[in-house]
Amino acid sequence: MDIPNPPEHIKNAFRRSLLEDDEWGLLASNRACQKFTDLRRYALAMEQLVDQAGQTEIKALSPEADALDENDRGEFWAWHYPVHWDQVVRGTFRASTITALISFVEISLSQICRDVRLITQEELRPRDLNGSAVEKSKKYLKRFGGFTVDQVIWKRIDGIVQIRNALVHANGDIDQYRNPRQIREIVSETQGLNETYGAISIDKSYLEHCLECVEDLMSSLSFEMKELCSRKKQFEERGNS
Repeated sequence: MDIPNPPEHIKNAFRRSLLEDDEWGLLASNRACQKFTDLRRYALAMEQLVDQAGQTEIKALSPEADALDENDRGEFWAWHYPVHWDQVVRGTFRASTITALISFVEISLSQICRDVRLITQEELRPRDLNGSAVEKSKKYLKRFGGFTVDQVIWKRIDGIVQIRNALVHANGDIDQYRNPRQIREIVSETQGLNETYGAISIDKSYLEHCLECVEDLMSSLSFEMKELCSRKKQFEERGNS
């Protein structure tokens, strides 16, 4: 997201506000941390709601099943067990949540880069760099903001991005994705991911992994942003003394 072109005095005033103690959540990195809390709450609450819905349906069917003899009871559950909560609802929810998480990461990174550009007064924009949206932001923050986010965090985020891309562009069908070998490697090496009939299958543990990775990234970016503001503020105060 590029910085608009307001009058210079407004831009300078906003820049000064960013450099000061951020009590009002002006920094995009702080707002991203707050937004992530809501996303995490949503994801975990939905997991619980799907569990409860499945249990409620089983409970409603149980009296009818209990009235049958053992052989008929087995056939009854074979026909009526509410598998749709796992096979349809839960899978669709997890895929859409991962998609939403990466969209959130991309937007947050863009906004944080905007703040870095304003604070450092750099003319180059993230879009002028090469790579994906996340890769451009990563390069920009390192080059112009001096960010030193752990490479392990970036690598984990990149893995989630690749899974998101396969879910969005190939509906999770690994062989339909442009790089099926890469996706299969990620799936085979990552807890909570499985290949089921050629498609990506997502367990709850992988969703929790994604939430943890995004939380680590947002926390690191918030810390680095505050450090950048502190360095710039001290540098300018020394220059004015």
